[in-house]
Amino acid sequence: MKPGFRFASSGLRSLIRLGREYKDKREVLIRALETGKKSGISNRAVRCNLEGSKNPA
Repeated sequence: MKPGFRFASSGLRSLIRLGREYKDKREVLIRALETGKKSGISNRAVRCNLEGSKNPA
């Protein structure tokens, strides 16, 4: 069983920290998606893109 927090304020600080971490990760993901969208549509198949990233020219 996971131990709880000794004080309610410790639990609240933990929730606030987790909320901030979630928000930061979400913002990074959104920026990456926007960058990808702006880069345009590729004529290559997904498999070709994956293979290309493993073996850069």
